[in-house]
Amino acid sequence: MSQLLSLLESFNRPEIMIAGLIAATAFLSSLVLTRVMRHYAPRLGLVDRPGTRKIHARVMPKGGGLAILISLILASALGWFLLSVCNGMPSTTALAVTPEAFGKKLLLLLGCGVVISLLGLIDDLKNLSPYRKIFVESLVACILIYHGQRVTLFIPNFWFSVLVTWGWLLLITNSFNLLDNMDGLSAGVAFISGAIFLVVAVQTRQWQSAFLLLALLGSLLGFLCFNFPPATIFMGDSGSLLLGYLMGILTIDATFYHAPGTVLPVALPLVVMAVPLFDTSTVAWLRWRSKCPIFQGDKRHFSHRLVDLGMTNRQAVLTIYLVTFATGLGATVLYDVSFWGGLLILVQTVVILAVIHILQQVGARRPTGNNHSVQSPAQPGQGA
Repeated sequence: MSQLLSLLESFNRPEIMIAGLIAATAFLSSLVLTRVMRHYAPRLGLVDRPGTRKIHARVMPKGGGLAILISLILASALGWFLLSVCNGMPSTTALAVTPEAFGKKLLLLLGCGVVISLLGLIDDLKNLSPYRKIFVESLVACILIYHGQRVTLFIPNFWFSVLVTWGWLLLITNSFNLLDNMDGLSAGVAFISGAIFLVVAVQTRQWQSAFLLLALLGSLLGFLCFNFPPATIFMGDSGSLLLGYLMGILTIDATFYHAPGTVLPVALPLVVMAVPLFDTSTVAWLRWRSKCPIFQGDKRHFSHRLVDLGMTNRQAVLTIYLVTFATGLGATVLYDVSFWGGLLILVQTVVILAVIHILQQVGARRPTGNNHSVQSPAQPGQGA
């Protein structure tokens, strides 16, 4: 213990060392645990079988979400331990993060994350109805709201805040679940979005959010080593629901409003996660318009449209990575620009989404046979 304390004291920026250890622990543990899950998942019944709307042709193990969850918990616990060790050091007082506050935050956010991941695990095994999942997600949202995790949007009305927070958490949670329809897609988009949020958190010195994001990013990177196309394991709903929940709650927990004069920075999460949000909204609209159940799986997602245009699965995933990076890049300065600068970033995001819409329409006209809905309820894993 004394040697560790001496090492932290000798390091000029202990927060950088803490951040590096969190990220390394998350990555290495995720790398090992994902490999373990890939081996044992079939024995536990965690497999995704081929189907009409599935893009894989063989039985695939899933349960990578559990590896992400455990890695996240281990890395976050290490961060709390390191903060406790160096608590009171002059060089760490500027972090504005105490072990007590960070520990309470971990218990709340990760505790609810465990519930969400277990919900997804049960869905992976027994295929729960969408309404049961929404009910549990709503209970989790109520717990978070009760403990002060709320969006205000500068409107001093409690019930408005409750409604917006509940809606945001459910929307983001299920958007990343729906985005998990191709190898490496949901995890990769979450990694890019999380990296952009990390840049903003570091720039604004929100180290508590930064440490949690680093734990998440390291866990995702270890999982992507096995999930990037061609994947050898899926995360399942235990992972995709967890990612969506974490992206939703971490954007609520952080602060993006930086200086008076413009309220546009509150739109920063919308800009960063514009792609999954747009994909979810367009797919829901198309299903409603064709009088199909909203929660019924099909191949109308942006990724499927790109494949219909002639791309391979890997090319489609990489294209969506680039689009996510393009929309999110402007968000790194959105909190610190003038009104007109922020408006320009929002217009740029809308233009990129318009390009996505055009590509979706062109892909929908291609006679590939992938544009019909499949008359079966949504299943966990790929292709929701």
